[in-house]
Amino acid sequence: MTTGYFNDAKKEYVITDLLAPKRPWYNFIWNDKFISDFDQFGFGLSLVRDKYDKLRNIMQSGDNRHVFIRDNITGESYSANRNYNDLPFTIHETHVGMGYTKIISEYNGLLFEMTIFVPLDATMECWEVKLTNKTDRIKSLSVYPYAHFFSTITHYIGYVKGDYCDALNGVLVSEEGMNEPTDYVYEFLASEEKPVAFEASDRYFLGVYGNLTNPQGLKNKKLLNRGSCFDAENGVALQFDLELKAGEEKVYRFGMGAANSVEDAARHKALLNEKVFTQNLEYQKQQADMYNDKICVSTGDEEIDRRVNIWLKRQLELGKTWTRLWFRGSRDMMQDISAFVAMDTEDARKKIVHSMQFIMPNGNYIRGWMPITLTDARDCSSWMLSTVIQYIKETNDYTILDEVCPYYESDETGTVLDHMFRAASFLQEGVGEKGFTLWGGSDWNDSIDACGILGKGESLWLAEATVKFCGEFVELLNRLGKNDEANAIQAKIDTMKAAILKHGWDKDHFIYGFNDYGERVGSYDTEQGQMYLNPQTWAILADIVTGEEAQKLMEFVENNLQCEYGYIQQLPSYSKGDPHVGRMTYFQKGCYENGSVYNHGCAFKLVADCHLGNGNAALKTFKKMMPDNPDNHYDHSGVEPYAFTNMFLGPENEFRAGETVQHWVTGTCGWLFKGVVEYMLGVQADFDGLAIRPVLPDEWTDVSVHRVFRNATYEIRILNRNPNGKAVITVDGNVIDGDTLPDYNDGKVHNVSVVIE
Repeated sequence: MTTGYFNDAKKEYVITDLLAPKRPWYNFIWNDKFISDFDQFGFGLSLVRDKYDKLRNIMQSGDNRHVFIRDNITGESYSANRNYNDLPFTIHETHVGMGYTKIISEYNGLLFEMTIFVPLDATMECWEVKLTNKTDRIKSLSVYPYAHFFSTITHYIGYVKGDYCDALNGVLVSEEGMNEPTDYVYEFLASEEKPVAFEASDRYFLGVYGNLTNPQGLKNKKLLNRGSCFDAENGVALQFDLELKAGEEKVYRFGMGAANSVEDAARHKALLNEKVFTQNLEYQKQQADMYNDKICVSTGDEEIDRRVNIWLKRQLELGKTWTRLWFRGSRDMMQDISAFVAMDTEDARKKIVHSMQFIMPNGNYIRGWMPITLTDARDCSSWMLSTVIQYIKETNDYTILDEVCPYYESDETGTVLDHMFRAASFLQEGVGEKGFTLWGGSDWNDSIDACGILGKGESLWLAEATVKFCGEFVELLNRLGKNDEANAIQAKIDTMKAAILKHGWDKDHFIYGFNDYGERVGSYDTEQGQMYLNPQTWAILADIVTGEEAQKLMEFVENNLQCEYGYIQQLPSYSKGDPHVGRMTYFQKGCYENGSVYNHGCAFKLVADCHLGNGNAALKTFKKMMPDNPDNHYDHSGVEPYAFTNMFLGPENEFRAGETVQHWVTGTCGWLFKGVVEYMLGVQADFDGLAIRPVLPDEWTDVSVHRVFRNATYEIRILNRNPNGKAVITVDGNVIDGDTLPDYNDGKVHNVSVVIE
């Protein structure tokens, strides 16, 4: 099935058959305060984030953005972006771009182009509608931009009012009431030009018994200029009349969004000025180019290069800015920043320092702060340790450690380094009788949320993460000259590692841990959930096992957890709930962590492949997760061809195996980006400089990496003449010792040759 194609020059994916995707395909567009997602028809949610980090839903997902066209000669009307009535459009396609979506249609010689984006400093999205008469006769038309608002922020719809506002050339919907949860109590649909008429309610525009297929309001010559109240949702429409001569075009500009006052809404309307509008659209496009200048790869594999250079970066930027959309979590943000830091070190530092205020005095990092989430997730501090260290490796900026930050809900303050000490102590001191880190409310796997609620359960996976990340902290401390502190932490690492080996092995794999009742989770003791992916891959990442033992453990993963489209999070799937384990066991088979192919965990596996020096396995792992995997093509899975999904429903799911119900928002992309750039290509920021430690698949024989690092640019070419050979590195024609490039910091370009033979 041909549903579209990539245009790499424009950084677009063009959807040519809008009804072909198995589920809607989305594009996310945002700034720091406002975010929208658009499917191929331009439908999707919009959210605004206020100064208190609270969200207001402006639009809910659904058929909520339209431009209706009425031919005033024939009386025929239709939605130019949706085509509900299956009219014979000669063109109907959507361009998914970097920071914009463009929908193009043509019917009866009228070419329609609608470009949607979110401007830089605004709480709205902009629509540009261009109409071109492709016929040789005059067209008499009415144009109706339509937005379906989710108007209520409280239970009291008696607050809601919608009416025309002269300052906006459009409709303003307000919900001014007592004790509102946000300042954004206004929504608006504004226009650069003054309309001839409007409606402020679906009751009037669609009709009480009408619908979007044939709105009742389009049957009249003009809309009837009616305001509204007591509507939980307001469908608002504007009307513009025009005549287009043969070959003539007309451009309209609209803004749809939220405001905290009438004056604020009017300020947004000013952004519809052609010059400002165009500048904001260009800024969105330029963002992708800016990040492309930081890191760019060429592997010889067009699909891999496209993902790394264009689309993974875009997903990463979404995560770095909005984390998990409705939820801003510590674990999630730290992982995204760790992957994104090379492309925006300034923003990475700002976000790291800001997030320190959510670490408790005992060293535990709260699960999330938008909204505040206190679930006793005990892994979040480990990700913080790793991310601060990654920032220092990237920037050589140790001053971040001296930043003084508060602790969560405490009068205490401490430096970032102090926060790191407390985090390490929390992870190492809070252990159970087996010597693993206490499970608490959860670890990385939020859905195993009942194993440690009594304070006795122990997570082997979290113990592995503690060993790995506290080990990285030890290296930092030694570089700071804090050898005594480093030795004390290392001793605890050694003790925990021994405990994992003593109590964590079950015949041929590592268990996940012990619950509050002393029962092993992820072992052959149980009928369900006998084996989990993450404890195996992290045993390799944390060097719990090495050499031949590590290879055998990865063979276990390949033989038992592999399927056609990835690696299964755990098997067998739970078919009945287990209150000693948690909500995961109540999910249907193959759903979420209960036996799905959870791509975040698969990305961990890719890095573990590289840790073992197996570039071929890493490439295979990456390609299994690809939307165009021939064994689970997007025609079947439903995933966007240009985005990685969080999970595919697992092979034990009896109805929808291999399908995905999620899009874009996932920690997978950060680990995949690092997996290719830092582990397969081996271009890694390290304390002493930029290291080159490639683990290439055999088919990557001639690869290159463009990398900006510490105020110098490195053009790196790697020739893979012998996959089992030794790398010889030259910089600007000079052979260097070791694998770390000189830290020039000179603003110049340096040519690096790596020959493996």
